[in-house]
Amino acid sequence: MESIVASEIIFYIALIILVLILIILILLVLVYILLKKSYSVQKTNRQNYDAEDISFFVSDNENSHNSEETKRKDKNSNSVELQKHPSAYIFLNNQKKIRINSEEFFVGFSKANDLVISEPGVSQTHCKIKSTGNEFYLFDLISQTGTFLNGKKLLRTRELNDWDEIRIGNTLLVFRKIQYI
Repeated sequence: MESIVASEIIFYIALIILVLILIILILLVLVYILLKKSYSVQKTNRQNYDAEDISFFVSDNENSHNSEETKRKDKNSNSVELQKHPSAYIFLNNQKKIRINSEEFFVGFSKANDLVISEPGVSQTHCKIKSTGNEFYLFDLISQTGTFLNGKKLLRTRELNDWDEIRIGNTLLVFRKIQYI
């Protein structure tokens, strides 16, 4: 009799453990689905940045200084169009020179990007470089493995300077800003 009771207790304990494992698995699947859905929503909204997104990185004094500088350059230069749209270059693994001459320059493995990097760990749209005035800013677009600026993981938007190194996966990009005289 005691062996039957003991075996029934073991059976019920095993049954409870199995039910708990099943509940945990269901919760894990739900969390995965919610995270995946949240990630895809963020990924869809990531291209909605505009000049206001980076205005908090530049103080009012810097904005007024830059506009005065641009006015001076406009008076002294025949090429006003170049002043409005500054450009820069990216050197890809110290071999290929790629010109950045638009306001937003996207990097990732998708063919829709301005620079396509096809290697493991590179997201569909991994990061972007945005120009505002005479400055360029680097944004990580919720990439899988992160974007690195001068050896440090990019945790927030950073202004790019001449000779900055950007690492995406195993690919090294060197940023060169064209200076106007």
